[in-house]
Amino acid sequence: MDIKVDQSVTVSFDAFLNVALKGTVKTVGITKVSAPQGTSAYKIEVEIQAPKEELNLKSGLATSLEIETARKENVIAVPIESILTTGGKSYVEKIMSDGTTQRIEVQTGISGGTFTEILSGINEGDKILLIPESSTSSTSTSNTSSGGTPNIQIPGLGPQGGEYSSPPSGGVITSPPSGGQGNPGG
Repeated sequence: MDIKVDQSVTVSFDAFLNVALKGTVKTVGITKVSAPQGTSAYKIEVEIQAPKEELNLKSGLATSLEIETARKENVIAVPIESILTTGGKSYVEKIMSDGTTQRIEVQTGISGGTFTEILSGINEGDKILLIPESSTSSTSTSNTSSGGTPNIQIPGLGPQGGEYSSPPSGGVITSPPSGGQGNPGG
């Protein structure tokens, strides 16, 4: 289990659209509680920052939690749909200078649900296909200017950093949120 005391939490409420409160994990149960088959569930206690008075929070409200379980800064990351995994290895389709593509093996790190960290195989500034072609050839032509498969350019990793929520611009990558439904204070 990746959830630990003092991890950051974002709590949202079904009853209050566009409201997200920040908090911290205070306790994590060590005994599993009942959960659907094939999953594990543990009771956790979260402390949220004092809510706005006009929210009128009540016990029993349905909530969703996002818990940051890992964080890395200044990484190369690509959308998960641009990674092809075959035979236990991961690949991306790199767009070469002549417009063709070449399947390049990459070593992946943590995944943030929409993006995955790339540890080796491609470099800052490389262009890759957003959705890799499923062909088995190692080189194919790519026509992205007239309705072909979209491509992305691996952004630079500038010193300013930033949050990792859209194609990263040299910022922070966080693991996918661990979360679920729960009752605040319950």
